[in-house]
Amino acid sequence: APDSPIGAHELLPALLSSPTEEVSAATELFDAEQLTRLVSQGETLLAQMHEHGLRATKAEQRLGLIRARLEQYEPQDVWLAADPT
Repeated sequence: APDSPIGAHELLPALLSSPTEEVSAATELFDAEQLTRLVSQGETLLAQMHEHGLRATKAEQRLGLIRARLEQYEPQDVWLAADPT
């Protein structure tokens, strides 16, 4: 968001290094499309870290929280798509 104190390029690293409570709270602010983008970017970032031999256990846990929040959206999206109105 333009008024966010954290730039878009800083958001994922900030989330992946934040306490779990903050990550859980932050994921409530994103819609499914934004969460999908964060998960995708997070997986890419972690893959790059692993290629360089870096362990990212904490970041992997945070990405898991973001992914879990995204999974909560999926049944709702299916339900909305099935709605004929």
